[in-house]
Amino acid sequence: MILARKKKNKKILTPDFLRKDKARYLRLYGKTIRFNKMELEYIDEYCKKYNVHSKAAFFRDCIIGTVMKELDQNYPRLF
Repeated sequence: MILARKKKNKKILTPDFLRKDKARYLRLYGKTIRFNKMELEYIDEYCKKYNVHSKAAFFRDCIIGTVMKELDQNYPRLF
């Protein structure tokens, strides 16, 4: 029995859309973070093991992911 594959609906990003939303996604603000030697060695080992090429993107994903998860878990509920 052969199962049919589901078609993936790909959203096409038009140049007009990208031009309009470009300002929304610009990264204008920076933060500095410092690590001790041991922490940096752990991070380097992790990045090498899991082929993380962009540490900035990795840190951004980890931080924003944690923040969003915490905000979702601590969302005020009425009932």
